[in-house]
Amino acid sequence: MDAAEKLLSWLGALDSSGTLTAVGRAMLKEPLHPRLARLVVAGDQLGIPRLARLAAALLETGDLEARQNLDRSQPVKGRPMLSDLLLRLDQYSEVEAAHFSAGACRAAGLDGAAVHRAQQAVKSLLRDAPDTDDPADAETRLLKALLRAYPDRLAKRGGGATVAFVGGGGAKLDVRSRVKADLLLALEADQIKRGAGNETTVRLASMVEVDWLLEVFHDRLGDTVELVFNTSKDRVERISRLWFEDLCIDESRGPAQGDQPGVADVLADALLQKGLGEDQEKVDRLLDRAAFLAKHRKDLGLPDREHFRHGLLAKACEGAVSLKDLKAIDWAWSLKSLLGNEAAQLFEAWAPDAVQLPKGRPAKIHYDHDSPWIEARLQEFWGLKTCPAIAGGAVPLVLHLLAPNMRAVQVTTDLKGFWERVYKELRPGLSRRYPKHHWPE
Repeated sequence: MDAAEKLLSWLGALDSSGTLTAVGRAMLKEPLHPRLARLVVAGDQLGIPRLARLAAALLETGDLEARQNLDRSQPVKGRPMLSDLLLRLDQYSEVEAAHFSAGACRAAGLDGAAVHRAQQAVKSLLRDAPDTDDPADAETRLLKALLRAYPDRLAKRGGGATVAFVGGGGAKLDVRSRVKADLLLALEADQIKRGAGNETTVRLASMVEVDWLLEVFHDRLGDTVELVFNTSKDRVERISRLWFEDLCIDESRGPAQGDQPGVADVLADALLQKGLGEDQEKVDRLLDRAAFLAKHRKDLGLPDREHFRHGLLAKACEGAVSLKDLKAIDWAWSLKSLLGNEAAQLFEAWAPDAVQLPKGRPAKIHYDHDSPWIEARLQEFWGLKTCPAIAGGAVPLVLHLLAPNMRAVQVTTDLKGFWERVYKELRPGLSRRYPKHHWPE
């Protein structure tokens, strides 16, 4: 019952409350399956009453070809067609012109009994049809009428001969089908046992144009836009999809625009996955410094390191659509603009990148441990009496004092104590091992 009522709703015979519509009342007058009755009603509306009734009769009768001609393992030869039903109509017209003689049926490769059943069905349906000539675009109108009768059988061609149906499920298109369109209706289908399951084959197909769906089923159509990162082109792309219920019937893909909302986030996520290459160390140092500031200035309300990481990448990606656009990015500026005015002003003072030593170049501060540290040769600390401190003087730096071979002879935060006690003990040995270096008393 649920399936039947759903089909009647698809056909427009019932409204949302389950009440019979004007279309439904017109369908009741036809002695046909609801689908075929809908085809006849649509034919009347589209100005092809006789052609629609003829098509309904041939769909009700089924295949006209003789059994010996039904080798469906070989592709049928001939030009592509808009609908396989048109071939059946041509076959019927051919034997009709020969007054349905047995010889004409044999010559056309048709089953005489099937043709006779079709003849009776056509005669019955055409009895009350208006006697009018078909318009020049009668075939196109018939295809539109078929859409009204088989909307739940809409399918999208996938790879090869496979198709996916609205509502789920899939099938294969019969190799004998002449329909080459990407969007089609499954007018007739068979289920064949394959292993543990069944395989559906669409024997009779009919093409559909997207514009026809817009005309008749605009309320069942919807569109979506998705932003994705193309790993082969290293850029963010915009995918627009048009949906008929749950079936994607059209898709377009192209480069995203830098000012489009969400592009920066997608590019940032891609950077999180791929890494930053040469800029990775630079960014990691900035994040370590920001995390250090957040830890020692909780009053600023700064996020944790991982939130900083994603925020920094998103900020840097603003206006960009590809990794190529990020080659000249100023990471430090991006971070400071993310911090806000007060935190940005404190950033260099409380979490500096390096500290100047009396006898050497600035020593880079490492923030990758709980206690920030620097390293330099022992001679570069000459003249420095106390340990440098950061975070407003609250956090002394751990000093790695190196011998000329760049190995630490002492790790300490008490530089004054080192000069007073440890250095005196180390000096004789260092003087002997490295006589070319100056080791003052």
